[in-house]
Amino acid sequence: MAVLTREMVSAVDRLVAAFHPEEVVLFGSRAYGTAREDSDMDLLLVLRPTDEPQDVRQRRAREALGANDWCRVDGHVWAYTPEELREELRRGSTAIRDALARGERLFPPGGRSRYAHLAEEWSATGAKETLLQKAREDLDTAEVLLGIVGSRMSQWWTVAFHAQQAAEKALKALIYHLGGEPVRTHSQSELALRASGLDPVRGRALFLKYQPQLAELERHAVQPRYADAPPVGEAEARAAIELAQAVVADVTAVVNG
Repeated sequence: MAVLTREMVSAVDRLVAAFHPEEVVLFGSRAYGTAREDSDMDLLLVLRPTDEPQDVRQRRAREALGANDWCRVDGHVWAYTPEELREELRRGSTAIRDALARGERLFPPGGRSRYAHLAEEWSATGAKETLLQKAREDLDTAEVLLGIVGSRMSQWWTVAFHAQQAAEKALKALIYHLGGEPVRTHSQSELALRASGLDPVRGRALFLKYQPQLAELERHAVQPRYADAPPVGEAEARAAIELAQAVVADVTAVVNG
């Protein structure tokens, strides 16, 4: 059971008063028992049907919480109607899936979310297809960028980043296909190892085939986030695309086989 500070309890009360939601669900480390003292608070508000735009909801949430009080809580508010939850799941939102599947309902207190079944349905029917489609889209983006970057060397990192994203999503799709559930990580090595453990034939074959290269590819998920990251050159970007193409093709063959 989550342990909330006085400020966090006050934050939930204010959101309930402002939105009159069907539910307020706590997710992330605060709900899963892995929080540190400085961990933030992630809240999902399930709203009744509304045409109110997301930016208006976010502004109202900030107003309800108060800037100073919310800074002391340090968290994020996600506000969706049930139909919007379904749409987010169809798009492959692992954050929404985690909130529904593993979150702790704070309002009304106790029990699971009434909408937890949506996450279970998505896992059973749509996860691997959604992730594979998103992997192909990232790969398409990387290939298009490769053709337009030209001599602007500072932009090669964008090619490598989308290639990494394609391989990561493909490996997560493979894990779902093999009956598992991927952890939230950018480490392709960790994902490939998970697939290997789930299937000693197909999963392990991909792990052994790509393991030496995956560690190099996965750094492209993290480095672009930092100003002091070393530049990515054309050769690196092309190698990242070639590896991502191979991973996506092999995972697609396993899923369709």
